[in-house]
Amino acid sequence: MKVGFIGLGAMGRPMALHLQAAGHELHVWARRPQSCAGLPATVHASPAELGAACEVVFTVITSSADVEGVALGRMGLIHGMAPGSVLVDCSTIAPDVARRIAGQLAEQGIHMLDAPVSGGEQGAKDATLAIMAGGDAGCSNGCVRCSKNSASASSISAPTAPARWPRPATR
Repeated sequence: MKVGFIGLGAMGRPMALHLQAAGHELHVWARRPQSCAGLPATVHASPAELGAACEVVFTVITSSADVEGVALGRMGLIHGMAPGSVLVDCSTIAPDVARRIAGQLAEQGIHMLDAPVSGGEQGAKDATLAIMAGGDAGCSNGCVRCSKNSASASSISAPTAPARWPRPATR
């Protein structure tokens, strides 16, 4: 599967490497090009370019505003991803932002799984992260199989960012 990864920091880089080691064709983009150095991946010039090359794109980004910019900004994923493709956001962002992103992507036929992870940097390195995903169950099965390369547990439930999830409001 052609898999994109954005967010190559302490957690994202090992997650991306696990996906590549599992046989997926890895594509990456980073705000800081040096973050892509040494990765066995195709490096893209923008999120839109990466999105156009991939069936599934994972993001692990620090803030709600940054995820929204990568997904919906001027050169964002929305401008490259094809209908039927999937964004799996593993960031911990505000539920209203996740719903807004999912809604705008859905208008273009792009699916989104809001899939925050737990387990920290060591969990990412050891592929023992817990992934708690919400979104379209119809698109989740392949994404869960793909993400199991980076996780020891995953759960798909409810729509994107259900209001009842105890998510931090500060991001």
